[in-house]
Amino acid sequence: CTDDEKAQRLAEGLARNESLTWLGLGSNQIGAAGAQALASMLQTNSTLRSLMLNHNPLGPLGAQHVATALLA
Repeated sequence: CTDDEKAQRLAEGLARNESLTWLGLGSNQIGAAGAQALASMLQTNSTLRSLMLNHNPLGPLGAQHVATALLA
């Protein structure tokens, strides 16, 4: 199981989150695919206010996914 797969599973659960407001996922080897899953979750999750993704190899594509979700 890759860290992107773990991020995808986490994002699926967080899409239904109604209590978690802060989540630190720094240094978890989350790449572009994981970032894309988390970005999709951000579009439906209205509770999460802070998502820390520092020190992950998101790459330009992963960063774009997250930025687009935040601007939507």
